[in-house]
Amino acid sequence: MLPKISKFGGVTVVLYYNDHDPPHFHVVGEYRTRIEIATGNT
Repeated sequence: MLPKISKFGGVTVVLYYNDHDPPHFHVVGEYRTRIEIATGNT
């Protein structure tokens, strides 16, 4: 089970415990991306 942070409009935001650096979160929906917390880079 994914640790969901938020779910809205068919998009889910998740964080994985003890994932690799740099700190980031994943956005999952029709497409997937990874967004760095400090910079907002994908």
